[in-house]
Amino acid sequence: MSEHKVEGEWLAIYYGNPQELTPEALRVETVITAPEEMIPAAGDDIEKGLLPGGRYFYARVEVLNNDFFSAWRSLFDSLNAQGGWQVDNRPCFEHYLSDGSDSGDWLVDMYIPVRVAD
Repeated sequence: MSEHKVEGEWLAIYYGNPQELTPEALRVETVITAPEEMIPAAGDDIEKGLLPGGRYFYARVEVLNNDFFSAWRSLFDSLNAQGGWQVDNRPCFEHYLSDGSDSGDWLVDMYIPVRVAD
């Protein structure tokens, strides 16, 4: 478990549970982090936001052939196998460590928000 401390990097933040919502109801935001003094005023397609803190279950994974689904499934399976933790009601997110836009191969830190199991 870890608290996120990502700064000045590219992220994808996922909102909604694909097991509970239709694909049309799910949302994703692609963002870049920045220090507070560097963030421009909202508007002109720029939004200011804050990624919720707390505990996250995470792993650094190599995503091959753009197969993010398998990487996420594996991470959730690992979390479930650990026991003692449950998914919290905050967004999951990815921190991109490489750009696989052309090759389809990515190095990514994937984060699942967690809390101690009830």
